[in-house]
Amino acid sequence: MRIGITQRVDVDPITGEKRDALDQNWFKLLNFVNLNNIIQIPNKHPDINLWLNEMKFDGFILTGGNDLTSVINPKNNSIERDKTEDIILKFAEIRKQPVLGICRGLQMINHFFGGQLVPLKNHINVIHSIKFKCSDDFIIKRSVNSFHAWGINNHSLAQDLIPIAWDLENNIEAFKHKRMDWCGLMWHPERMEKFEVQDIEIFTNLFKK
Repeated sequence: MRIGITQRVDVDPITGEKRDALDQNWFKLLNFVNLNNIIQIPNKHPDINLWLNEMKFDGFILTGGNDLTSVINPKNNSIERDKTEDIILKFAEIRKQPVLGICRGLQMINHFFGGQLVPLKNHINVIHSIKFKCSDDFIIKRSVNSFHAWGINNHSLAQDLIPIAWDLENNIEAFKHKRMDWCGLMWHPERMEKFEVQDIEIFTNLFKK
């Protein structure tokens, strides 16, 4: 499969130059799950719709970094990235292509379907426990990393999405779409020292069909 992966926007503090960037750990994870036909998506292409058509993607990964511009007092936000990822989601929805959202990517999917974000405390650069629903009758407890100040509770989740993981305060840590092969995770599987079985299965189920 050919997978398009989005990038964060960093601004050089000296020159003001805007740079698309992607954590190198992503390629370690993607190689581990045998996804090697990966194309990094630019955030300011003059005709992103045309480019997406020409690239013939089979699915997309929306990565972390940058607050959504829609939140209160966003930090390191990028209007260009918001617009690019909105177009990607519309593109994938029309074609029923799989999408995986990580951290900001999860937030973007929820926002796309009309959900809201709520501010969270003690979720930046910490490890915490979650309850992960593997099946209708099987829930496991595991630890995940956390690098976000905004999240989703049961009242702010979009109606098209189904929660599959929660933290101990019942904030939603992962969801799937009711009909499409779309999934969101609040943690960063690419930053784990050892890749987790449940995370690998999510990649496999989404992108190996």
